[in-house]
Amino acid sequence: MAMARYSLRSTARQIRVRVLAAIGVFAAIVVTWWVKVEDARIPDTLPQIAFGEPVNVGRSVFTPQYLTIEPGDEQGERKLVLTGLLENVTGTTQRAVFGFPEKLPELSSGGTKFSAPRVNLVRDNYFLKQLEPRIREAVSIAWDVPPDWREQDVSIEFSAQQFKLNDNLYSKASWLLFYPTGILRARPEKGS
Repeated sequence: MAMARYSLRSTARQIRVRVLAAIGVFAAIVVTWWVKVEDARIPDTLPQIAFGEPVNVGRSVFTPQYLTIEPGDEQGERKLVLTGLLENVTGTTQRAVFGFPEKLPELSSGGTKFSAPRVNLVRDNYFLKQLEPRIREAVSIAWDVPPDWREQDVSIEFSAQQFKLNDNLYSKASWLLFYPTGILRARPEKGS
């Protein structure tokens, strides 16, 4: 009788150990598969963008043309200005050209923090409110330069909002999360 109980407990323990080992192997396979899917979906390094080369910013495409250092509104202030062509690639007028909530290009240089930029139309220097479909507009994206920043190379990172024709939540077309689309590295030139 005692021997039968011992044998039963030993068998139950072996079954538990094997079930736990199988769950561990299954979890390792799933995690490995998920890491491979994530690596394929979002690359480790962003594509390099050059002037004159279009970059996807979600609802529109931006083609950077040049980057300059301009005088600011007040005496002694400076601003970095990226000028380029912006085209709405959707079929409707867009108020959220850089996505909603708006995710403007991010400027970084030598660890210096830059505030959010302003986007203006070049033709009248008025801020960009909306963009009509398939019309290219010359725009300037301007960042205020902190007083301690010295002229050096800068990096401008662009992001786009993903569009899904049939999302899982509402089963309709939606703009979802942002993902990085490219980076522009350049040294700004002296402006006017």
